[in-house]
Amino acid sequence: MPERKTVQISELGKVITGKTPKTKLKENYGGTIPFLTPSDEMKKNKRVRKTRKTISEKGLSEVKNCIIPANAVCVSCIGTGLGEVVMTTCPSVTNQQINSIIVSDEYDSQYVYYAMCEIGKKLNFISKDSTAVPIVNKGYFSRYKISIPEIGEQKRISSILSSLDDKIELNRDMNENLEKIVKLIFEREVGRYIRKKSDKPDWKTVVLEELVECIDNRGKTPPLSETETEYPIIDVKSLKGDSRILSYRDCVKHVEFQTYKTWFRNGTPKYLDIVISTVGSLAEMKIMIEDRGCIAQNVVGLRSKEISAFYLYEYLKYIKAELESYDIGSVQPSIKLSHILKYPIILADDITISRFSDIAKTITTQISKNCAEIERLENIRDELLPRLISGEILPQM
Repeated sequence: MPERKTVQISELGKVITGKTPKTKLKENYGGTIPFLTPSDEMKKNKRVRKTRKTISEKGLSEVKNCIIPANAVCVSCIGTGLGEVVMTTCPSVTNQQINSIIVSDEYDSQYVYYAMCEIGKKLNFISKDSTAVPIVNKGYFSRYKISIPEIGEQKRISSILSSLDDKIELNRDMNENLEKIVKLIFEREVGRYIRKKSDKPDWKTVVLEELVECIDNRGKTPPLSETETEYPIIDVKSLKGDSRILSYRDCVKHVEFQTYKTWFRNGTPKYLDIVISTVGSLAEMKIMIEDRGCIAQNVVGLRSKEISAFYLYEYLKYIKAELESYDIGSVQPSIKLSHILKYPIILADDITISRFSDIAKTITTQISKNCAEIERLENIRDELLPRLISGEILPQM
């Protein structure tokens, strides 16, 4: 095995802990500088694609010592997202839950990213001696030791893993564009009439409950499997994101076959059912493209009756903000299913619905294929990553 050396993370470059500009000052936000937090789905992406919040030059003046350049390696060090890693694409700021490494020139920043992905898996164990909230402070993080090969091998390893991640990102970009196309077509065909609160002479308005059957198993907590099975529980977290396709990799809880078949009084979601969250992050939704999985307590399923599921899904996505406004929660956001079911839905004429649905079905099929390819590539990468980082597999010269 080629010679390696052991260094502290602080020796890889400058370690910076982020900081949050005063949230009470609205002028601190809404600018052009990305503000990265663990809620930006760090786990799903190698690079920062888009942050939910940005900060202004005014906000930057409050945290000017915390700005990090492109290609910094950011590691979440607190909370449920502890150990998630991402790289910046431009000058950015993170909040205080993230420690970032500005990698020095003697190391390959992409290799450091992949090495941190492996270390990130260990941070939860390291944090167990701390408070109730999992946390690894900057000092402990900086002193953590890592075995690292010479720069040539670093680059060879990161090249192999990056080639897989590049293909994954290409598929994600394709899916994002396909989602935008469906959205634009729906806006042109139907959405503009929804916004005007008016329909055309041959269109009609009905309440949602006339169009769907409900799969509602709230109030029942199933016995969980101790290991991963083919029957995941679809929860609110797995419904987040703009993609219409559910990624079963985002489902962390599972049940056994017998539980899947017998426990749920109202059944389980099937192909083309719409699953939607009612507590926490409200009105997050996906359309089912597989007949597997069961829904958590904070999720309900809507099964279309005599109406295109593709039309209904796009419609509900289009009015997501209005569904969120039904929030009645005090401790946490919550909407009643009965309120959702009373929502008036404008039904376009049969030709318009059929034309849109044909396009949406074709695009959904392609998105699903791309998602399957993403999962295949992720599995290959996840199999190779620890073996390459540990030196078990040596990349060819």
